[in-house]
Amino acid sequence: MHELFLSIVDKCNDLDYSYVRLPIESLTFVLGFPSNVALLWLLLRGEKALSPSDVLGLNLAVLNIIFCISLPLDVYVSVSKRAGDLLTVSEAISILNLIGCPLLLTSMCVERYLAAAHAVLYMKLGNNWEYRVVCSALIWIVTLGISVITFQQRLPKLAMYLSITLDAFLLIMLACLTGIVHVLRQKGPGEGQTGGRGGSTIKGRALKNALLILVPSAVIYGPLLATAPYMFTLKDGDEAFSHERCLILNLMNIFPSLGTCIGPVFYMSRAKQLACCQKNAEKEQTTTQDLQNPK
Repeated sequence: MHELFLSIVDKCNDLDYSYVRLPIESLTFVLGFPSNVALLWLLLRGEKALSPSDVLGLNLAVLNIIFCISLPLDVYVSVSKRAGDLLTVSEAISILNLIGCPLLLTSMCVERYLAAAHAVLYMKLGNNWEYRVVCSALIWIVTLGISVITFQQRLPKLAMYLSITLDAFLLIMLACLTGIVHVLRQKGPGEGQTGGRGGSTIKGRALKNALLILVPSAVIYGPLLATAPYMFTLKDGDEAFSHERCLILNLMNIFPSLGTCIGPVFYMSRAKQLACCQKNAEKEQTTTQDLQNPK
């Protein structure tokens, strides 16, 4: 099955589908690179010190920036010929987006679930850098390890396993979302009263954050999710060229690159908060100066 799928992909690579890949890759670079650079600046240059909960977001921004920088290589391969060592390198680098990004997003979604369903445990871990650093290190090790395997084996041979792995990530995200909704439906001690509003706000924010991760992930990585079912439908003799098949395969391969935009969207609310804080600080400073130096 893997060899059959690889032969179909190679035949499609012999043809020019740059008109399909270039618009999506260009859009990914234009949206993903500056937004992730801005996210990295937001996390490192914020008024407050980098919190432990931002460690995953920091790693996500770095990973996405590296992937975006590599996109011109895939563009060059697409407009010349999708074959040879450069294609193999480009496929290996794509693992940063196909595995590393979803894995970090899944970890962030699990954190949101802990914040809503196990607040005491989350508060204990709230100021703890160690477990998040270890988690990030493991994610990088797994991602780079799969990248090396992809370089040796070729991406099409691993496509089904990647699709199944991504299915597992999305199921975990969905389980976290379901758990948060379940917690929200249960009234905790004092909820419904003035004292319970703070807890409900935290849970509501956790639900919103989980949705901001799950919904874009399901949409953007949807084409890759369909790879495994598609491969199971292949039979001997299906290796003949089909324009529609090659078009679908190219979309399956390139559309997930838009996943680089999920992290910045997730942190957009924090960026708005930072902007509001800066505006308020400027207003307070102006007011103070006016009071100190009346005309």
